Amino acid sequence: MILLSSGDVREAIESDIRGFLDALKTSLIEKATGGGWYPPRPSANLPKGWIGFMPAYSGKLGAVAIKVVGVFPGNADRGLPTVPASILLLDADTGMPLALMDGTVVTEYRTGGASALSAEVMSREDSETLLVIGAGTQGRSHSKLIPEVRPVSRVYVRDLNRSRAESLVAELRKRGLDAAVVDENRRADIIATVTTSRSPVLFGGDLQEGTHVCAVGAYTPDARELDDSAISSFDRIVVDTKEALEAGDLRIPLERGIIPRERIVGELGEVLAGLKRGRASSSERTLYKSVGTSALDVAAASFVYSRARILGLGREVDLSP
Repeated sequence: MILLSSGDVREAIESDIRGFLDALKTSLIEKATGGGWYPPRPSANLPKGWIGFMPAYSGKLGAVAIKVVGVFPGNADRGLPTVPASILLLDADTGMPLALMDGTVVTEYRTGGASALSAEVMSREDSETLLVIGAGTQGRSHSKLIPEVRPVSRVYVRDLNRSRAESLVAELRKRGLDAAVVDENRRADIIATVTTSRSPVLFGGDLQEGTHVCAVGAYTPDARELDDSAISSFDRIVVDTKEALEAGDLRIPLERGIIPRERIVGELGEVLAGLKRGRASSSERTLYKSVGTSALDVAAASFVYSRARILGLGREVDLSP
């Protein structure tokens, strides 16, 4: 097996972004059409954080992956990732380990990659402006990957930590994008909410006709990034996995009757497969709500492993006696 560092993982993905997105698409379609194995993740609340275990099997990829991921807010003060993760990739035919890799960068890219796929099938084709609320790891990921699928030329970045927003804007400008820090929400063709906030950061008045929103940050039953007026304004809502219905952004308005259940079209994989429609007109407001699925992890890990072998990345380790 090989050991792949965060740098190895990043290099493997960056070497073929379109191939990476296609791998995620394949796995999401397989999940949505009844293939593979993606059980609910067991998790535990620890004294200083949360930890979860996300196993998955993809028949199309011939791989099994097990991700161990945590959320430890105090890590920021230690100079460590607040969402540390590791992934073990196994050969589905033999059960033998293929790779142990950093899962933090995988999570960064596969989450932004899935949002990019949602934008590819749910946003307007002429989408040129992007608002990113939250300039952390996922802010970087979304501002990098969404322009891969839409002609985004202008990016607004908003974060409570202005220096962090300025840092992201500087990165975006180096990539040739017209980027600016904003202190309040700007209307945009595509909006990504990628915060740790437990209360709304996006409101109905922030949404213009035709806007597509990727709501990523809130994943617990009581946390919300979208207020009632925002969530009620969407014509179509798509989720990465049905577990997203338990996240506060959807659970709370569903229970209060603010949105009808039929407003939720289905899973992103169904839209990617052409089984469901992500957008019917240029004026519709659309929402992609994600909480994370192991289908993305097994696809990303399998892709990283394949590219690493081609590029000669990683360190070989023999676990046999």
